[in-house]
Amino acid sequence: MALSDYRFEVQKVKDDDPLEEKKAICFSPQGQEMGYVQFTGLEYDYCVRIQYLYVKPEFRGQGTGSALLNYLKDTYREAPIYTYISPVEKGVKLNYLMDFFAYNDFYIKPMSGFDAEGYYNFED
Repeated sequence: MALSDYRFEVQKVKDDDPLEEKKAICFSPQGQEMGYVQFTGLEYDYCVRIQYLYVKPEFRGQGTGSALLNYLKDTYREAPIYTYISPVEKGVKLNYLMDFFAYNDFYIKPMSGFDAEGYYNFED
């Protein structure tokens, strides 16, 4: 599906949050919630920082995660995007996550056998 086929709804995570974290929720054309990306935007820092990316199991491998990242890239066209990559769900492997972010044009820096960093630069 094209990015325009999805619907995104952005919510503040908490009203009194000094980091001003937001959550962009992705919905299918039929209105089903597919996943979300939680992030801090340019209100807090010079870059966008992904705090958490989640895709419901039944929507994995269908482009939902890529759509969420593309939403951030499209919304913050001139801002670098950073993420700390670490599997938090049982059965999800670090190599799979690093491959996913690399596929979506992030530079990957492995940190240990358990985590990595990802960086997307709009100028590249």
